[in-house]
Amino acid sequence: MKKGGFKLALTAFTISFLGSLPVGVLNVFATQIYMSGTLTGTLTFIGGVLIIEAAVIAVTLKCAEWIQQHKNWLKIVKIISLLFLVFLAGWYWFIPQAEGGISESDMMSIGIISLLATGLLSGLLNIVQIPFWTGWNLVLINSGTLSKKSQNSEQLIFIASAITGTFFAMLCFIFATTMLTKWFTLSTTFLFQRILPITLLLVAIWQLRSFFTKAKINYP
Repeated sequence: MKKGGFKLALTAFTISFLGSLPVGVLNVFATQIYMSGTLTGTLTFIGGVLIIEAAVIAVTLKCAEWIQQHKNWLKIVKIISLLFLVFLAGWYWFIPQAEGGISESDMMSIGIISLLATGLLSGLLNIVQIPFWTGWNLVLINSGTLSKKSQNSEQLIFIASAITGTFFAMLCFIFATTMLTKWFTLSTTFLFQRILPITLLLVAIWQLRSFFTKAKINYP
């Protein structure tokens, strides 16, 4: 791999890894599956998520120039993603969560194919990643790290590195959450029904503040 390719791969990996570490619906779903004691099921679910993320990155790269000319579309997606975070916070706060995550018997009945489909569906519903990757792709293109008409090899390096970063970030989140739950003897009910929704709401507030700050700066 050339020096430029290595720099691009490292950049994509870092952005994806740090962006995927915080609390999010995909990490929560994956953690719930892992806490049932099924690592294979967890990896299958993550595989479905990564397929959708790769598609999202590829599309946002291809449409980067169009998106740059239609920034109002990006604002709409950001607002929808904020509402989605608030919805998730309310869902986890008010809907009872089963202690210990998904039961092993339920996991066996779901099956590997269904877990892959669940990962694909969860990836599709995770609209937060659309403004995330659109924004970063535009930043990298404007800085010259990515070219507007990047070659297929350059795109493949970027996408492969990005989903690798997401993969390791999700595993880190899963293992860290599981260890913290055991160390502090936290019940999974308290974790998913109290700590998680508060965290999601704080993330939504932070993104809302960032949204209005940028809008104020760009206002003529």
